[in-house]
Amino acid sequence: MRCKLLLTSLLLLAAAFSITGLGGWKPIKDLNDPYIQEIANLAVTEYDRRSKVSLVLVSMKSSESQVVKGSVYHLIISATNGTTTADYDAIVPDKLDHSRELTSFKPVKS
Repeated sequence: MRCKLLLTSLLLLAAAFSITGLGGWKPIKDLNDPYIQEIANLAVTEYDRRSKVSLVLVSMKSSESQVVKGSVYHLIISATNGTTTADYDAIVPDKLDHSRELTSFKPVKS
C-alpha cells in the first residue's frame, strides 16, 4: 500500500512539473528585455570584479531560464575588452528575493 501511495505521489509530482514547466529550460524571446539586460550586465560586472579584467557587454546571443526556487538564467553573451570581442556562457540564479549571483562565466569554445 505504501509503495502504491509513493508511486502515485511521484506520478502526480511529475505531472505537475510537466504542466507548470518547473525545472525545464525555456528560451527567452526578448533579449532586449530590461530585466534580462540587467542580469547580463550583472554577469559581466561581477566577472570583471572577480577576475580583474574590463569586459563590456556588446550583445546577447541567446538566453534561457529555468524555474527552480526563483529562476536560473543561462546566457550566451558577447563582450569586449576593447580590442577583442568574444562570446561567453554565463549562469545567474535569481532567487525569490531577487538576489542574484554569478555562478559560472566562461568563454564559449568555437
